[in-house]
Amino acid sequence: SKYNGFQTNSFVQVNGVIITNLINAGTVSTQGVQADFRARPAAGLMVSGGVAYTDAKIDKFNCPTGAPLTCSYPNGKPLPYAPKYKAVLNASYELQTSLPFAVSLNTNYSWQSSQQMDIGESPYTVQPAYGLWNAGIKFSNSSDTYSVSLVLQNILNKFYATALVPDSATGVVNGVVVPTTTFVRIQTAEDS
Repeated sequence: SKYNGFQTNSFVQVNGVIITNLINAGTVSTQGVQADFRARPAAGLMVSGGVAYTDAKIDKFNCPTGAPLTCSYPNGKPLPYAPKYKAVLNASYELQTSLPFAVSLNTNYSWQSSQQMDIGESPYTVQPAYGLWNAGIKFSNSSDTYSVSLVLQNILNKFYATALVPDSATGVVNGVVVPTTTFVRIQTAEDS
């Protein structure tokens, strides 16, 4: 897929406060492959999952109007929030009981490779690869119109960021404009 007029956030500092501008970042493209599977290896047991490879990149970046001359052009760089690899494995098992309701156990593990979180390609806004393991138990009536579930999320207590916002104070490292400090905000998930 190719996208012209791709919209993204640009973070700038005004009077010591970081503000977000929505900008037209130019042209981006994505290509890749995905494989999914689903199997019932035993009565009551369902296993499913998938893997994906995505090559999402910035083809032609447009610096926003009024940007300083130091505005960098990350052409050919990875598109933010687009990890190259993702994988997921799910399993559920419906217990055979004499109870007046159904009981099922489920678990899943998802993993993704590292990803850049800033259109400016700051080295400080890369989320390292991580995996999450969740599990639960579900109680439901025979027609599954009513159910109660108990869920454990992020069982291994893995810390990960959903957004890393860079500092707008910049310097030049190896010819690339980068923040001189790490970041001013880390946004995390509730289970992180």
